[in-house]
Amino acid sequence: AGEIIGLQGVFWDITAKKAAEQALQDSHYALEQYETLQRDAHELTALHRGTTLFFASLPTSNSAADLGEQIIQVITREFSTVRCRMFVLDEMSGELVRWDRLHTETFGGSDLVASSIHEKQTVYFPHMPVETGMGQCSRLIIPLKSNGNAIGALDLSSPKPNAFSERDLQFLEAFAERASAVLEN
Repeated sequence: AGEIIGLQGVFWDITAKKAAEQALQDSHYALEQYETLQRDAHELTALHRGTTLFFASLPTSNSAADLGEQIIQVITREFSTVRCRMFVLDEMSGELVRWDRLHTETFGGSDLVASSIHEKQTVYFPHMPVETGMGQCSRLIIPLKSNGNAIGALDLSSPKPNAFSERDLQFLEAFAERASAVLEN
């Protein structure tokens, strides 16, 4: 009495379970890669479409103001809920000038635009108080740079908070780079 007379054990082969877990993990990784490729393809398509629209209209442009208007049209086509303005630095006076077909005027306002140009940095406010008088919730200012110098800025605003994603910022900065090159020439 009280003696151990034997042991009994149960063994499970978990090889199939481990293989299934690995397959699931691999499929999640493949799905993430697929989604990343889809986003990249969408971004490249949008950049190509915007650049194509912009460059296709260049031969008909007779003035820098027309170029400014075309830049604005491309952006508002890609981002339908966005208001876009473009400013350039007047080389003689150093003043900011609002530049498009409808308006070419000296612009003494926005410290944000001037700061973006001076710092040569994109400025993004994903949620601005509507009390700013501009009726906007998101604001994005992208400097137009040529040969290391800021020559102006694109000023985009939207009534929606967080209107611009990281991908939107990348697209708009790449487009601004191309537009700057055309404006400088």
